[in-house]
Amino acid sequence: MLTLWCSIIIATFVLFHIIPTDPARTLLGPNAPEEQVASARQRLGLDQPPALQFFHFAFHAFKLDFGNSFIDSRPVGLEVRRKIVNTATLTVMAVLFIALYLTVQVLLQGSRKWSRICELSDFLLVSLPTLFSAVLVALTTVAYYPFTRFSGFLTSLSDFMFLIPAAFVLACYPMGILGRILRRQMHLVSGTEYVRAARARGLSENRILRRYILRNSWLPIIAAFGNQLPLLLTSTFIVEIVFSIPGIGSLLLKSVLERDLPMMEGIIIVTSLFTLMVSFALEVMYQLIDPRIRSNHVQ
Repeated sequence: MLTLWCSIIIATFVLFHIIPTDPARTLLGPNAPEEQVASARQRLGLDQPPALQFFHFAFHAFKLDFGNSFIDSRPVGLEVRRKIVNTATLTVMAVLFIALYLTVQVLLQGSRKWSRICELSDFLLVSLPTLFSAVLVALTTVAYYPFTRFSGFLTSLSDFMFLIPAAFVLACYPMGILGRILRRQMHLVSGTEYVRAARARGLSENRILRRYILRNSWLPIIAAFGNQLPLLLTSTFIVEIVFSIPGIGSLLLKSVLERDLPMMEGIIIVTSLFTLMVSFALEVMYQLIDPRIRSNHVQ
């Protein structure tokens, strides 16, 4: 994880130093005199050798200190940490929707009628683009949903209720993908020899479902969710913009339009760190569910 974290810092530094832009000129504006621009370059450390610039950048990036915004001089680290709370809350609520949807699919697995309904539901969830779903749900929310105000800081119950429609839209595509994988995996596991042997021993279907089928079906689900994580974060940016949620997505769009380089650097690095932490948590869950993985790591 530390290696990936260092790679992200290096890639971010290289990316923002090869783009054809002058941070000092961006900070002062196109009409600033060359003397002021040169002074700003010196103040920002842009006149130093690239190796020394990278050392300072990496040192502050490890502390999540990215300086101040070019636009209004806000501390970038503080602003990004404030906004990522809203984004993380929205993502967690979307994951709860996904877990609820998969639980319902498990409970309805034995019924052919409900199984076909689940197949149709998966097809619709996968087919609808996130942007279209977000606009449709947002218009419906404005017309019929009572919680249409958001303070921006999650200080009351109405703030959390405001995020529910956006979290549902964010969860739609992963619900369809993971629902398909879960049903197919449960079908495959149900036909294995150890499940047939358990039925021959007279075990109840509920016990077989809990002890054999579900335990061996969750591993592909966790792996698939890990693959869906980058797409989930990308969709979060779209959903935040459509629902006017002051999160990382809205902040990133604003910083790109204003060419606020320190803010963009902070957003990229903090978002990458958040993704790495979630991926690490999924890896731990993987090992807890399947002891064979732990034994392979020990060997």
